[in-house]
Amino acid sequence: MILKNPLDMHLHLRDNQMLELIAPLSARDFCAAVIMPN
Repeated sequence: MILKNPLDMHLHLRDNQMLELIAPLSARDFCAAVIMPN
């Protein structure tokens, strides 16, 4: 199965270095995300 437009339905955006690491990876692999509070 190939998902053409996958969604991240549970994404925690972190602070500082973790945000800088996670945000581009998520944007690369998913077309949208549901942001969860930390």
